[in-house]
Amino acid sequence: MSNPAAAVSSVPPNLLPKVALLVQTIVTKHGLPAPVEAVEETIQSSRAFLQGLFPEEIDDDSYKLIANEAMKQIVVDIAPPIVLAPDFEPWFKDAVASGEIRLERWYSYKQFLTVDKGFAPKVLDALDQASSEVVDLLGDPNLDGAWKRRGLVIGDVQSGKTATYIGIVNKAADAGYKLVVLLTGATESLRQQTQYRVDEGFLGKDSSVVKHDKIIGVGKHPTQTKFLRGQGMTTHAKDFVTASFTGQAVTIDPNADHPYVFVVKKNLKPLENIIAWLQGQFSGGKFDIPMLVVDDESDYASVNTNYRTTGDKSPTAINSRIRELLDLTTRSSYMAFTATPFANVFIDHESYDDALKDDLFPHHYIFALSSPTNYVGSKNYFGTSDEKLVSNLVDITDAHEDFPPRHKSHLSVSFLPESLNQAIHAFVVASAIRLARGDKGARSMLVNVSRFKHVQSQVYDLVSLEYARVKNAIEIHAQPPTTGPDTHEVLKQLAATFETRFADSQTSWPVVRDKLLAAVIDTTVELVNSSRDKRSDDKVRNMIAVGGDVLSRGLTVEGLTVSYFYRVVGAADTLLQMARWFGYRPGYEDLVRVWISPDVADQFRFVSDVSEELRVQIGEMRELGKTPEDFGLMVRKHPETLAITAKKGVSESRSMVISLSGRRIETIRIPANADVVAGNQRAVRDFLIAVDADTSGSDWNERPNGLDYMGKVGISKDRIADLLKAFTYDRGNLILANSLHKLIRDQRSPAFQDWTVGIVSGTGDKLKLAPGVVLPRMPKRAVRYSTDGTNATFRVSGSSARLAGSTDLAKTYDHKGGDLVEPGVYRELPHPTLLIYPLEPNWEVKPPEPATDADRAAAVEEEATARTAWEEAAGDSKALMALKIAIPGEPGSKSGDVVYLLNGPAIEEFRQDFEVSADDREDLDE
Repeated sequence: MSNPAAAVSSVPPNLLPKVALLVQTIVTKHGLPAPVEAVEETIQSSRAFLQGLFPEEIDDDSYKLIANEAMKQIVVDIAPPIVLAPDFEPWFKDAVASGEIRLERWYSYKQFLTVDKGFAPKVLDALDQASSEVVDLLGDPNLDGAWKRRGLVIGDVQSGKTATYIGIVNKAADAGYKLVVLLTGATESLRQQTQYRVDEGFLGKDSSVVKHDKIIGVGKHPTQTKFLRGQGMTTHAKDFVTASFTGQAVTIDPNADHPYVFVVKKNLKPLENIIAWLQGQFSGGKFDIPMLVVDDESDYASVNTNYRTTGDKSPTAINSRIRELLDLTTRSSYMAFTATPFANVFIDHESYDDALKDDLFPHHYIFALSSPTNYVGSKNYFGTSDEKLVSNLVDITDAHEDFPPRHKSHLSVSFLPESLNQAIHAFVVASAIRLARGDKGARSMLVNVSRFKHVQSQVYDLVSLEYARVKNAIEIHAQPPTTGPDTHEVLKQLAATFETRFADSQTSWPVVRDKLLAAVIDTTVELVNSSRDKRSDDKVRNMIAVGGDVLSRGLTVEGLTVSYFYRVVGAADTLLQMARWFGYRPGYEDLVRVWISPDVADQFRFVSDVSEELRVQIGEMRELGKTPEDFGLMVRKHPETLAITAKKGVSESRSMVISLSGRRIETIRIPANADVVAGNQRAVRDFLIAVDADTSGSDWNERPNGLDYMGKVGISKDRIADLLKAFTYDRGNLILANSLHKLIRDQRSPAFQDWTVGIVSGTGDKLKLAPGVVLPRMPKRAVRYSTDGTNATFRVSGSSARLAGSTDLAKTYDHKGGDLVEPGVYRELPHPTLLIYPLEPNWEVKPPEPATDADRAAAVEEEATARTAWEEAAGDSKALMALKIAIPGEPGSKSGDVVYLLNGPAIEEFRQDFEVSADDREDLDE
């Protein structure tokens, strides 16, 4: 489990309780956030206090470690989650407040995370809040009658999802859930890893010990004497086997004060075993015991993929067994957990089976967790498509011949590419630097170059040989203390690696050289794949792990410092899961290096972008009060070869070509909100200033190329995209509001690169838009105010609810003949165009003719309400900003295409909003 503590792996375990006590002292005295100077003063003044409690354990070096760790934990922060769940009745927090629920298990777990794992206070508080919110969404286990809940929790790769869902399980058990089934990945090593975390974080006993009486984890932090934590139905050594519990005469007691806990692989046999055993417990009928099923890595194996591959909506085997398990009880809650949710939200939300009922679509909630500020994720390594980062990356340019793309299982590997040898050297040097810093945490390296076990085995042998060569040289020629110049070739290579890769690590080569022996002496090379899947223990190893897909699904490589990743990956979710170097790198973030090809690095940037877009869409849906079933998801597809999710992971979706050609897009509805009105005015101001900087020497009043407005030509599409991203639209058109700037930025055709920008004038007052940009007269438009009690809007009424006049666009360029009117002007429009309308609203409401007294009174009241709303929203703003985008071409033509993957609701929304013709749509995955 990746740990959101600030520096757990670099602090000796015996010092963690002292760190926790010091952090508690700081929080109690100063609260959070705490002033840094005050924290430093408290750390210094607490030395005597801690020394008195632990006189034999805290020397100067130890207290420095304690103080540094405490400071790191205090400054860690975390944002609140994003929750899409508009239709549930909260119950959990009230039940806890009233004493109806006692959080015994949770408080033990909280103590365990604080003392044993060193969780930062803000992170622990966020976990507490998030887990309570999720338990609220699970459904009240004490609620009578039949009910079911289906939801999805999203967290970043290697961000501590396991810690979160074990926290949820603790609270759910405290609340009254009696059956808890945790579904892990498909490998035994991953199941064993999860079992140990459950032993440690929930059961409190080590199931790898035959007598099951070794107390670990939460068992060391009881909050009630002789409290029964739970009946473990699986062990570290064994998945669920029916015979084991039949022979022991274990039965489910509905009135037991403890839950029954299963940790099971998502394989057919264990799932069939549970189903058969539970059916036997209740004579084949349904039972009414509340059951929680936690599906870790839920996008893997759980999703019904038949529809996508065959058109048949009958469930796949694993999907069928999970639904069958849930249908055993009248009260069930299914919580999907994943870092890559694309397959989950593409499940057909209307799919139904007479025997198995609803599919696993998250009907009731989607819950997106945030990661702590010390989490190191995709943006930290790769940046974004717009702002690339490369400081921690090393390009692989020499591996093509050794590991050809899409190679076969019989590939023969005789030599390692030189870049892999360099990565091994970097790992040794980085390990020595960590030791020189006093870091006693795990140290590891990952090598992932092939999905085939035969190839992995050859690479393992060659890596072992290279590592043995380096280790032997260090043992013979670098026994500390070493003096004088390096004479052996390996030491020269390591010294060169230090100077090339780690010269800014704030240490010196002689110091690092003296730690080389300690760095290699207890480090091994290990092959990690399905042939060696059954691990005998969970001991943290210092190792170079050579493997493939087994390393890519949930299995944590502790202390990962150097990664060598050379793979061709077909899907975005698979790619993200392979990034084992994401997570927490306390005290050695600056030493982490990833060897990767430039193309794959660009793929990571793309995936990071679309993952962030997904979170934004969830947040927007929440603001609109939508349900997950309304979730119109659109995910931008990679322009080349990377799919969003594997074909088998997409059940109800369509690749759609969205073309902007010939489109007119106008902001005729603006939220009636002071922040929005002022923010849009700032966005326009910043845009005009940026355009001025790009076009120094040209004046807004020059009116080139027949432009009949203040304006400029040849403006970069990226400037247009920047304005659209900063501008707030009416959120009713969710897809348009979230994606228009991306659609424009992603255009590759030369015809879409340079834009015309015009500022439309009218008959209103004068307005200063930006330094040097003064509009003589603002355009006037009739504007109406409307509200549904939740969302209030300023709506540009005009003719047919249009912002622009029919000839406005024709005034942006020279043309022969009479005035062209819309939509015919789009066929001749020479450049994509942005028109800015700084509107002076006209609030006058004319009653219909003939008008009654009631009509006239209603008009007066409507006008007064609108003026009041404008006064509240406008503040210092003088104008209601509106925009028009005009793209040349025929509607439906293939220029300006961007390809998106859409789920069912999004397809319907695009049909309405874009009027997509049959020719505009094509399924690229068939």
